[in-house]
Amino acid sequence: MKKPIFTILFLSAAVFFLSACKGEAPQPVFKKKVRAELLKTTRSKEDHEESIRNFRALLEKDPNNIVFLISIANAYFDMGMDIEAIHYYLQSLNIYPDNVTVRTDLGTAYRRIGQPDKALQQYHESLKVDPRHSTTRYNIGVVLLWDKKDVNGAIRVWKRLLRIDPYFVLADEVRSNIRVLEDVDKKHGGKL
Repeated sequence: MKKPIFTILFLSAAVFFLSACKGEAPQPVFKKKVRAELLKTTRSKEDHEESIRNFRALLEKDPNNIVFLISIANAYFDMGMDIEAIHYYLQSLNIYPDNVTVRTDLGTAYRRIGQPDKALQQYHESLKVDPRHSTTRYNIGVVLLWDKKDVNGAIRVWKRLLRIDPYFVLADEVRSNIRVLEDVDKKHGGKL
């Protein structure tokens, strides 16, 4: 089994090297569309409902199990059932209050039910634990822009995000948003 893997790696390296020697940019082994299909991990509503049933049963036996609490909260969150997700996120944070990812998801659930102030509160609590948490900073910008209509605040937060983490997964989107928002700010005085 090791030999084929070595052969594949060797051939990939050889293709890359030969492309570089010719002055051409190396071509990816898979086209983007194919890679995206391979990485696709969407779950159906039925899968989430089954997960919720299973985690409820497990929580009956072990109600303070942090993994079960977060898992059921995430299943509800993924289904857009934010009130239920909030309930379980809060329970998990009672056990482990420094979980930045859970607190950020809680903030997003609050935003989705129309409570942006609670969302911002959760995001700021997350940053107290991990000031470099990029997703939290991104979400603060979203709330400032869309819910608070604070264009300059969103720009400031996103510029800081890019200084802290220039390779953030949504960095290109953030840069584009900043350019557009700076144009809006010049033309309309920061009003959307």
